Amino acid sequence: MGETSGAVADFCGLLRRLVRGCGVQQSDLARALHRSEPTVSALLNARRATPPSWDDVLGVVEYCHARSGPRPPAGLTFDRGWWRLRLEEVEVNAAAVAARRTERQAERRRTGRRSAMPPPLPVDTPLDFAGAVGTLVGGRPDFHGLAEELLEPLRLTGGTSADPRPVLEGFAERVRSSHGTARTALLCAADLTVLVTAFSQAVAQSGIVYDPELGPARNGDPTTDIVTELEQVTLGSTRVGTPAGRRHEIETAYSYAADLVHGTGAREVDPGDLARTAWRRYETLLDHVLWDCPELRLTSHTEDPPEAVEPPPSTDSPLPTALTGLSDLLEQFAGGAKAADHHRGQLRAPLAAGEGGGPRIPTLGAGYVDPAFRVAGHTASPGLSRDDWWLDMPLRDDLADFLAAYLLTDDATHGPLVVLGHPGSGKSLLTKLIAARLPASEFSCLRVELRHLSADLDVRDQIEEALWRSTGRRTPWSEVTGPDSGVVRVVLLDGFDELLQAAADQADSRRHYDYLQGVERFQRNETDQGRPTVVIVTSRTVVADQARTPPTSTVIRLEPFDDARVTHWLRGRFDRTANSPLNQGR
Repeated sequence: MGETSGAVADFCGLLRRLVRGCGVQQSDLARALHRSEPTVSALLNARRATPPSWDDVLGVVEYCHARSGPRPPAGLTFDRGWWRLRLEEVEVNAAAVAARRTERQAERRRTGRRSAMPPPLPVDTPLDFAGAVGTLVGGRPDFHGLAEELLEPLRLTGGTSADPRPVLEGFAERVRSSHGTARTALLCAADLTVLVTAFSQAVAQSGIVYDPELGPARNGDPTTDIVTELEQVTLGSTRVGTPAGRRHEIETAYSYAADLVHGTGAREVDPGDLARTAWRRYETLLDHVLWDCPELRLTSHTEDPPEAVEPPPSTDSPLPTALTGLSDLLEQFAGGAKAADHHRGQLRAPLAAGEGGGPRIPTLGAGYVDPAFRVAGHTASPGLSRDDWWLDMPLRDDLADFLAAYLLTDDATHGPLVVLGHPGSGKSLLTKLIAARLPASEFSCLRVELRHLSADLDVRDQIEEALWRSTGRRTPWSEVTGPDSGVVRVVLLDGFDELLQAAADQADSRRHYDYLQGVERFQRNETDQGRPTVVIVTSRTVVADQARTPPTSTVIRLEPFDDARVTHWLRGRFDRTANSPLNQGR
C-alpha cells in the first residue's frame, strides 16, 4: 500500500498487540468506544487509509489499562504521552504521503496522463485477464496495451512488468458510483488483474529468463498457459468463500504456474520460491486496492477474521441480532439508503403469534438472534439432507457478512442461494429480515411464500402470481423495475419443501425435482435481458435430496441454537411479568 499504509498499519498493529495482550474482546472494546464492531475490527486490523483519531487511541489504551491492571504487555506501555507521540509521527508521515500523491495527480493532469472524462461503467463481468484489464481501463487511451505490458515478464526475456496502480486510481469511487452487475464487474476485474499481475511481477522480481544453453524450451512461451491456469481460480468477487479457502486456492494456482515456468527451460527457477514471492506480491497489490474499497475487502480479503484466532466470546458477550450487520454494510455502500418502508415494517411485527394471556412476544427486529450456519463444500453432494454430512462443514457465525458478500458476487445472479434448516430454525424469518435490510436504492425485493401457490406454476408464473397477491395488480415481472435503474432484483422463495409436498401426488414429479435448475435458467435469462436477479430459496434439510441442486448454486444450512444463543434469547426476551416463563416457579 505504500508508505502511508506501512506507517498506519504498523501503528494499528501496536494497538492490536495491546488489545490481545490484555485479553480484551473486540466486542467489549466496541461498546466501550461507542463504535461498531466492524469499525473496531478495521482499526485493529489496519483496514483504514488514514491514522485513527486520538480519542479512539486513548480510549483503547485506557480500556486495556483498566481491564488488565498496571502491567502492559511486553514491549508496550500505557503511557499516554508515548502513544500520542507515536500517533503524531504517523500523522506526519500520512500527510507527507498525501501531499506527494496530490502532487503526482496534479502532474498527470498537467501532462494529460489522465483522461478528461471518467471511464464508462462496465456492462459485462470479465471472464479472462484481458477482459479484466479492459474493464479497468474503460477505454482510456492512456492505458492502451496495458494487458500486454503487465504480462511481459512471463515471456522470460528479462522484461519488467508495468505498474497496475495508476489504472486503479479512483477505483473505489468507480465502484461506489456503480450498481448491481456493473459494480460486480469492477470487483471481478480488480480481483483477476491483481491475481495475474502479482505472478508476473514475481517472475520479474526473481530475474527469471529462458536460457538457450539449457536446450529448447519444452513448452515455448508459457504466457498463455500461465494466464489460463490463473484464470481458473475462484476469487472472492466471483463466489463467496472464506479467507482460508481463498488463500489455499490462490497459493495452489501459483504453485502450478511456477511449475509451468520451471518447465520451459528457464534458468535458476525454484518453483517454491517463485510461488511464495507471487503470494507476497499478491497481498501487497490487493492491499493497495482494498485500502479504500470496502466492497472488495468484504468479498476478497485473505486475512482471517479476529474470531478465527481469538478465543470465542463468552455467553455474556452480545450475539448479532436481526441481521443488523447486513444493513450496516450495505447502507454504507448505498450512501445510507434504507430498505423499502413496507419491508422495514416487518421488523416491528412479533416473531410469532402469541396467546393473549401469555408473555409478550418480542418483535422480529428485537428478538431474532442470528443463527450459526455451515456452507456446503459440494453443492451436488447427496449428503445435503444428512446431519452427519453437515457436521464436516466448518461452523460459521458471520451470517450478515456472508450475505452481504454473497450479494456482491457474480455468482449471486447466476444460481440460487439455497438455505436449508430444520423446522423452527428461522428460515422464513430470515427471508423477512433480508427484505427488511436491503437498501431500496440497490435492491428490489419480493418475498414469495410457495405454500400459497400452485405447484403447477413455473418460476416466473409463481413470481408474477405473488406480485398480484401483494399489490392487487397484474404486473409483468419485466416491468417491476424501470430500465437502466441499476437495481438488482431479489426474489425470496420461502418453503420449497412445502412445494415438494404439494406436488408429491402429481404424475409429473420430475419437473419439481428439476425446480432449482429452473430457477438457475430463470436467473441466467434475466441477466441476459439486463435484469440481474438474485434468488434465495429456503427448504427443510430433510428434503434436500429430493431436488437436483445446480453446480452454480450456493447451499448453506442454519444450525440449531447452541447454549449461548439459548441464553441470549431467554435473557430479557420476554416481559418479566407474573405470566412470564422466566418468573414462573420462582
